[in-house]
Amino acid sequence: MKHYCTSLLLLAALATQAQSTQTITVNKKWLALPVKNGGPKQDLELWADGKKITYINMELAGDNADWISYFDISSWKGKQLEVRTSGNYASTFKQSDADTNRLPLYKEALRGQFHFSPKRGWTNDPNGMVYYKGEYHLFFQHNPYGREWGNMTWGHAVSKDLLHWKEVGEALYPDATGTMYSGSAVADRNNTSGLGQQPMVMFYTSAGNWSQGMAWSTDGRTFHKLAQPAVPRINKDNRDPKVIWHAASKSWVMVVWVEREEGLNTIEFLRSPDLKNWTRTSVLNGGKGDDRYLYECPDLFELPTNGFVPEKKWVLTAANGQYAIGSFDGFTFKPEAERLNGQLGRDFYASQTFDAEPKGRRIEIGWWRTHTNKGDMNFNQAMSIPLELQLTLTKDGPRLTRMPVKELESLRTATHTVKAGTLKA
Repeated sequence: MKHYCTSLLLLAALATQAQSTQTITVNKKWLALPVKNGGPKQDLELWADGKKITYINMELAGDNADWISYFDISSWKGKQLEVRTSGNYASTFKQSDADTNRLPLYKEALRGQFHFSPKRGWTNDPNGMVYYKGEYHLFFQHNPYGREWGNMTWGHAVSKDLLHWKEVGEALYPDATGTMYSGSAVADRNNTSGLGQQPMVMFYTSAGNWSQGMAWSTDGRTFHKLAQPAVPRINKDNRDPKVIWHAASKSWVMVVWVEREEGLNTIEFLRSPDLKNWTRTSVLNGGKGDDRYLYECPDLFELPTNGFVPEKKWVLTAANGQYAIGSFDGFTFKPEAERLNGQLGRDFYASQTFDAEPKGRRIEIGWWRTHTNKGDMNFNQAMSIPLELQLTLTKDGPRLTRMPVKELESLRTATHTVKAGTLKA
């Protein structure tokens, strides 16, 4: 018993030695976090006023960093922050008001020039796509602290023309409820939520307790989180809330992916008058297990059908691009055609469409898996070009079609005309 107790004390002592704490007084905008691509990962926590602000698991470098990531600490100016790390981190954490990484930015060898990609770090699903206060807002799953998946945060970029994107910082950081998984955003034009004059309202999955969280903004730059979940955990895995306004029934509608017994994929439908109180109304079953029909990242929208009566149909799609066409009364989606193949392009996934698009178009962006974690590249993955969706009549009925948005035509520098001809086999 004595030896056992001695061993426990030794383990406790080693655990204490394995954590180091640095205290800094905040006087600049960012905390500089050095990254070593492929290095061993360490846990890092930031504490203020006795509370944990955030936690990060990253390839933390010493003085031999490949690049510097930044955490915005400007809200704590004049206060003390504790930086706690696992392992004996030897270097002192520095503050900065300027980006000290090597430039020119966006001219790297593997950087796409008209597809959005973050300045640095990993990105995957597009999130919260909405037109708000004169700008297209693109939020995205982001690891600001490494070029591999992790530390899921909502990055944020804006555009006036769907071509030129400006990254404006992180919008939603991990908190006590977990990391920030995918979701959506709406422009609450009639302030049904009571959160301010025409607020932007965002929905995301908290990956710690698997609830659907809610945040809002009245300026498109500063964000506040609702203290309690908008929708508590439904069953097993559930995530990726997509919210729309259903004009015919004058209600907000949420669709969310829910995993049920034996790996059954389902889409759950909920309604709300105010974006804060939600009632479940119906469930639609998809595939099981490796059958990924209606698996994660759902989207729901209505489109006019060219040359088809009735004039409009509802489309329900999910991450792999398979979709259903049918009717929707605000409560229940009734499929008329299912398991239709949508985007079959290489490495296109988890697409979403913009809310409140000013020209009434249905504009889609997907995650374009570009795998740029090579050499000295400090960013990884990208977004597709924006695509306009339409329903086109075929011999089998209406089908979803995509065209690059008209704004992309401004990139053309030459036009080539070819005569009509017959192609041989």
